[in-house]
Amino acid sequence: MYEIHVLPATAEAIESNKRYPLGERHAITIFSRQSEGEEPNYQLAAERAFSSGWDDFEFDTTRTLAIAPEKFNLVQDEIFVQALNSALSNEAAVIVYADPINSSG
Repeated sequence: MYEIHVLPATAEAIESNKRYPLGERHAITIFSRQSEGEEPNYQLAAERAFSSGWDDFEFDTTRTLAIAPEKFNLVQDEIFVQALNSALSNEAAVIVYADPINSSG
């Protein structure tokens, strides 16, 4: 049985990402499928998000969450529900927040 680990982070857009300028930093949420009861595997989540065009991850380890598929119906946000279902089917999903993070401040 699987559950989805919801891992908030910041990351940098890499060259293969066409939507965001190279090197631009954004807040992201990684949804990573793991076996039920496992601790969050940040390295695995980073590898999965890397394939979506992100690197140089900084995880907020104080705000992680694991959600079992039978609890998806309790989530109110439709984008999160889509990401949860995508991660369940495809091992991972990434939500990228549109506004870049100002690196000067």
